[in-house]
Amino acid sequence: MRPAGYVVFGLILILAATASAQPDSVWSRYLPSSECRAVVQTLDSGYAVAGTRWDDFVLYRFNRAGDLLWTRSYGGAMPEKLYDMILTKDNGFILVGTTMSYGEGEQWTENGWAVKTDQNGDTLWTRPYGGWRKDYIRSVV
Repeated sequence: MRPAGYVVFGLILILAATASAQPDSVWSRYLPSSECRAVVQTLDSGYAVAGTRWDDFVLYRFNRAGDLLWTRSYGGAMPEKLYDMILTKDNGFILVGTTMSYGEGEQWTENGWAVKTDQNGDTLWTRPYGGWRKDYIRSVV
């Protein structure tokens, strides 16, 4: 069975389903100052974890054993908040949430924001969505 990932605040628990009622912990990591919101298993059986850290989107990439491979941050001068992430067909990622750094509206107006990366977390494109009022992107499929 494929392991399931659970994110509780800044603690990541990767659990393997077993025949018993309680799953076994494969590995766990604490990510200080991070509000983790999404975890996906990558094509190489590693994991990507996304959230918000220091008012920016943050993406962590772990190998199968739970070793941190890299960390990337995305954002501008104003706060951003990540809500969701998916793994794309090209093994990259799309991260979505809100931004106050990009888009239309007055200062401190939230716009929806999407960030597309390659498999190494390097930005391919970013797009704000919305207008003069508060706009959010809460999930991506």
